[in-house]
Amino acid sequence: MTNTLDKSENKTTTIKTPNLVVSVSKIEKGSDDVSFPKRGEKIENVKSSITIPAKSLKGMSSFSTVVYKNLSGILTTSNKGEGQKQKKKINSEVVSLTMANWERNKDFSVTLNIGHFQEELSSPACNFWNTSLNGWDTLGCSLKATDSISTTCECNHLTNFAILMSPFESNNVDTKAIDVISLVGCSVSLLGLLITVGMHIYLWRYMKSDRAKILMNLSVALIISYAIFIGGVDRTENKDVCTAMAVLLQYIYLVVFFLMLTEGVEIAFMVLYVFSTRSRIRWMLPLAWLLPAVIVGISLGATQLEGYGNEQFCWLSVEGGLIWAFVAPALLIILVNFVLLILIVRATFNAQSLAQKSKQEKSKAGVRCLCVLLPLMGCTWVLGIFYVNENMAWVQYVFAVFNSLQGFVIFLFHCATNQQVRTSFQKKSKRKHSESFLSTKSSGKAISLPRISLTDVSDVSYSYDQPFKFEHQL
Repeated sequence: MTNTLDKSENKTTTIKTPNLVVSVSKIEKGSDDVSFPKRGEKIENVKSSITIPAKSLKGMSSFSTVVYKNLSGILTTSNKGEGQKQKKKINSEVVSLTMANWERNKDFSVTLNIGHFQEELSSPACNFWNTSLNGWDTLGCSLKATDSISTTCECNHLTNFAILMSPFESNNVDTKAIDVISLVGCSVSLLGLLITVGMHIYLWRYMKSDRAKILMNLSVALIISYAIFIGGVDRTENKDVCTAMAVLLQYIYLVVFFLMLTEGVEIAFMVLYVFSTRSRIRWMLPLAWLLPAVIVGISLGATQLEGYGNEQFCWLSVEGGLIWAFVAPALLIILVNFVLLILIVRATFNAQSLAQKSKQEKSKAGVRCLCVLLPLMGCTWVLGIFYVNENMAWVQYVFAVFNSLQGFVIFLFHCATNQQVRTSFQKKSKRKHSESFLSTKSSGKAISLPRISLTDVSDVSYSYDQPFKFEHQL
């Protein structure tokens, strides 16, 4: 067919059948990008298109394209490295592209936009038919964009291409909306946490306590997690980078959970054992950063990096079971913190200061108590396990809102509206004013007076370590 085209004046020859489309096109010297079908041209019942950039046309005279409209019942769906662990379905036409001597071009690449048969399937992956393995493979192909209608792939070689997708439907959830909610929420939380950390550092002399130290560790861990999530969760174009991002996310999220457990244990001791004075953070904080590293190390050793990242996002594999290396410890910590939360709220309501208040005042105190404690103890993460069927799709939106705004809620209740922060700020302002006054009085004299204020003699602040006043902080 290529020889016939060489003798013809036509630049493209196309043959159409009900289940097959074959096209051969000439490549003129100095051509820009070439495509199939040609720009502005449509081929009936063909959902796929191919674009070959100018850099890939060096030394090429023609290319041929074959579109197999439906081979889903003929070809196997087994995938290299996945075997039968993932149930996949061919959800597109199979597109074949042929060019002579393309291997000589080191910069060769081709972009394919392949339409989906069924719009409700999930987890698209760019695949090619590996003849040596007699199965589908993803090596050399990366997913550039996807939606319910089509998927765009870029590959650095030629063969038969198709989109394999999970047969599990996801038409009840708008993934774009979830992405926007997560991105906006994480950005707001990141800003709020940076302000919280900066304010605590500025007022550290007046706010130093065990709970403040835990809060700072938790805030820093959340800042790191938000930064990695925003900057790296979708870096799927590079497998090594994606794997590294998945490992980092697993570690830092586990650190966040262990710090939330530390927070829960510390608050429980403050409320339930009011006369306890021994500091626990000397061993709890180091463990909160070290135990996640042990879990991640075991996961890496057991999986040899298999399951870290996929075609859609840089996170842990669900199909291979690696996700349980995060979910299991997270659920255990949530369960422990939930029990501690019940004990804390119960003890707070039984406190003498609340016992004499009206039901309305108790309700307000209870709501504030939950707003303060839930983000710190991570109990909102339990929402993730309630998405069990299509009728519970709303849970994914609530989960995305609550957990992306966890850092903002911490900023709101532990910085912006916190009484200790306001009191500490007033003390620091008074101290500066006192030092300025003494400096002015002593100017021009041979001997200056020592700068002493009441704060230096007795630096009494509204501390988190005062268990009898805990209910007033809520």
